[in-house]
Amino acid sequence: GSDSVELAAEFGTPLYVFDESSLRSKCAEFKAEFGQRYADTTVIYAAKAFLNKALVLLLMEEGLGLDVVSAGELGIAQ
Repeated sequence: GSDSVELAAEFGTPLYVFDESSLRSKCAEFKAEFGQRYADTTVIYAAKAFLNKALVLLLMEEGLGLDVVSAGELGIAQ
């Protein structure tokens, strides 16, 4: 666990904090559930929900696709 006040003091605000193991677990869960129901399925994350380079790398490592709708999102995705 981490103290949010200490994190904000160290990194500033606004600050978005994610649990990497939870994200990876959810990626695997989505892939497994959709894969059981639909043949040849790719789970695609909507970049407009939230996007940064670290998240793109995690999604790639977990085998998810990425839905982008703007040049800015595409730039981050590359």
